[in-house]
Parts: sequence; structure tokens; C-alpha cells
Amino acid sequence: MLRSIKTALAASVGLWALVGLASNISNLAGVRAKVAEVVTMGAIPGGPHWQATDSAAVIVSGAAFILLSKASVLLLSLIGAARMWAARAAPAPRFAAAKQTALAACALALLALFLGWTVIAEGWFEIWRAPALRDGAAMTALRYAAFIALIGLTIATPDD
Repeated sequence: MLRSIKTALAASVGLWALVGLASNISNLAGVRAKVAEVVTMGAIPGGPHWQATDSAAVIVSGAAFILLSKASVLLLSLIGAARMWAARAAPAPRFAAAKQTALAACALALLALFLGWTVIAEGWFEIWRAPALRDGAAMTALRYAAFIALIGLTIATPDD
């Protein structure tokens, strides 16, 4: 039963990525606008800020980072869940090997959330100074990261 639960958790990370990716693709203009809001530091009082930019290349790169990271997490999660499902009745070493792709998906999701939000958005572009961004999107990213970390740790626990 525990192996089935771990498999379902791996698939749920893929579902998270699918829902986010579908939402982002259906609203590309909104994604670019949010990235622009962060990198121009337009929501932060007391500007101008020396690290702010309105570079189209930076804005497009930020939006592409979001889309590509979610697409990669989706692919890795689904492959990992399929491998785990196929190995659910196998000996522990085979199931442990099957978990690696799902664990890579969790790691990539955490890296994207940490790098995108904590390092770039909060560290460099100081969204912590903009209450709407800090209390909205940044808290959502933190919640996602917490759940994905917990899922990754659960999947990583040894099996008998």
C-alpha cells in the first residue's frame, strides 16, 4: 500500500505541474505581465531601483523559465510515477531505482521554486518589499515548495 501511495504522490506532483502549465499557457500575457511586474520592481514603493529592468529578454526568459520548469517537472513526475507503478510489486532495490525519476521531478520543482522565487524574485528583485507580491505569489510558492519537499521526502523513504 505504501508504494501505491508514493506512486500517487509522485503523480500528484505531475498534476500540480500540469495544472500550472496549462494555466500559464492559457494566459501567457498574464505570465509575462507578472514577470514584468517583478523585474521592473513596479510594485515596490520608493523607486527607482538600480537592479530593476524592463528588458524584454529578461521578461521573456523569466516566463520561459516558468513554463520550461513546469513542463520538465510534469514529464519527470509522470515518467517516475509510471516506473514506480510498474515496480510496485518488485523487490525493494528495483522499486528504489524506479523512484529516482520522481525524486528528480521533486528536486527540479524545488530548485525552480527556490531559484525563481527566493533567489531571483525575493533576493534580487526584492518582492518582499511589495506586500501584494510577498503575501500572494511568494506565499503560494512557499506552500508549493513545502508540499513538494514533503512528497519528495516521503517518496525517498526506504521500502522493504
